[in-house]
Amino acid sequence: MHGELNIHFVWVFFLRSEIRRGENMLPNKLKVAGIDYQIQEVEEIDDDPSMMGCYIYAKSIIKIKSNMSGDKKEQTLVHEMLHACFNEAGFDEQDEDVVNRVGIVLYQVLKDNQLSF
Repeated sequence: MHGELNIHFVWVFFLRSEIRRGENMLPNKLKVAGIDYQIQEVEEIDDDPSMMGCYIYAKSIIKIKSNMSGDKKEQTLVHEMLHACFNEAGFDEQDEDVVNRVGIVLYQVLKDNQLSF
């Protein structure tokens, strides 16, 4: 199935955030394709203790589970940000495995290279 998956896309996003005080804190908002997504840290997501994050397209909200380590919160934010990027780029159907794999690598590249624009 993954061999048949052929996604070609170009997307540009600008990360604009109002940083909360403290180390390893998430931004309050994230801009993707001109849309401001509010970032909320919540105790639980959809009454499912196994969920670490979710993205609500219609409301422009990204929710991240609050009781995780800072690194895991950041990695989850990148994952949910990728869902937003794919959706804004017109990919209504998304392969969760692709988003997981790309999200993990993108998080590592951004973090290890201390990238911010």
